[in-house]
Amino acid sequence: MTTPNTYLSRIGLLGFALILGTFVSIGSVAAGEQGEQFQITRGGGIEVSARLDNREAVSSGTADRITFSLALDTHSVNLFAIDLEQSAELYLDGERLPLSDIEWKGDREDSHHRYGWLSVGVPLLQATENVGGTLELRLRNVGRSDRAFEWTL
Repeated sequence: MTTPNTYLSRIGLLGFALILGTFVSIGSVAAGEQGEQFQITRGGGIEVSARLDNREAVSSGTADRITFSLALDTHSVNLFAIDLEQSAELYLDGERLPLSDIEWKGDREDSHHRYGWLSVGVPLLQATENVGGTLELRLRNVGRSDRAFEWTL
């Protein structure tokens, strides 16, 4: 016979398991293949997540491009109004890098959720071995504000 207390404790355990499973799922989505974590900014009704996908190749000077995974999420703004290729700037130790051949490749996109890769050619870094310092990706005018993400190389 199941008493009300036994029934409630089973529901409590099930609820706890569901909540724990949700946090584990969120954590695994945030981690990249090599353990690189997404950085997240919020503002202007938009959440932007960014991850540097090829840090080791950039640091060693062997990358022909720098690639970022990006996710933009909102429930109030049309994200198609944001031109990610035009808004992107890269800085190394505070100095703006000249960019070439910027490409956005969307994976899943609608007006409130955009996921994909921003890939940038950086001729200056291609000619440099053992790049060090702080690499910063800035996205201008995303949700009425600029977004900045930094990685130590």
